Amino acid sequence: RMKTTRAMLIHQQHGGCNSHNNSGYLYCLTVVRGGATLNIIVPGRGDYMSHKNKVSMVKQVENILKSKLAIGESKHAAKQIGEHTKGIYSFSTLKSYMRWGNDFARYCKQEYHAKDITDCRQYVDSYLQSRIDAGYSPYSIKLASASLGKLYGVSTTEFIKTPPRTRPGIVRSRQECVRDRHFSVTKNANLVAVSHCSGLRRHELQRLTPQALHQNSQGKWCLDVVRGKNGMSRTVELVGTKAEISQVVQFIQSCTTDKVFPNGIHNGFDAHGGRRIFAQRCYDQWKRPLSQLQGSEKLYTRCGDKACFDREALRKVSQQLGHHRVHVSLHYVTASKD
Repeated sequence: RMKTTRAMLIHQQHGGCNSHNNSGYLYCLTVVRGGATLNIIVPGRGDYMSHKNKVSMVKQVENILKSKLAIGESKHAAKQIGEHTKGIYSFSTLKSYMRWGNDFARYCKQEYHAKDITDCRQYVDSYLQSRIDAGYSPYSIKLASASLGKLYGVSTTEFIKTPPRTRPGIVRSRQECVRDRHFSVTKNANLVAVSHCSGLRRHELQRLTPQALHQNSQGKWCLDVVRGKNGMSRTVELVGTKAEISQVVQFIQSCTTDKVFPNGIHNGFDAHGGRRIFAQRCYDQWKRPLSQLQGSEKLYTRCGDKACFDREALRKVSQQLGHHRVHVSLHYVTASKD
């Protein structure tokens, strides 16, 4: 077998080719010179690939997932026709899926010496089981399953059953991590105060401008969030003690740069932990005594701690966080107590 580049060179030098087929994996190059005929079997496209042109499985995962991007399209509209499972509607979702897809690719290469991601569908169950055995949280396992379902275009019901997700099973921002040791709360007091009083995501903190601060009709200080998750905008009411809110207002008003945090956000800062603190503050401020609520005004969790919440307070928390689903708030707050 001969490299395509070498075969085409022969073709040019001898100036003749009476038949070839680019559509198949092999084709015959007939070279004619001085009455002599030489038939050369040349690899077609896809049959031969030089080492430098080979695509790694990590790159294959990236190509497949990026081909399903539907940025700017309405996920809600896709749900109406049952097509929402085919697309990826945000870059953050793509990033999460790629992280788990790449982890799966590395697993298949190490354990089964695989080279083509399309041949690795059979290893999904063993991969998920290995992550369960390694002690990954049920939420992480579910995300890994969803990522691979998107990668192969199948439902996660075709994989092994993953552990149920419960509120006590949430471990993110619930305990000290290695990165916390490299972050000084004292040196970053203003960043911590803004996060705890507003619950902004990391990228929202990075984009925050001094002009976003204003007072609403009730005289409460608020921040306008432009282009949040999924490009959505919202107005967040600052929640905290008077001293904390005063610190945030004075800090933002004193900014002389285009961005409130011109040097970016410290890598060791746990923005998600700040959102959790903010969400709990909001819920504690807006919740009503459960004994005064009707059945439809309450929300019960069905597993784990089986807690009861004020549904309307959860709805407000969800809006403040930039979500529009009541149940998402349950990831951030703890049970209400009369």
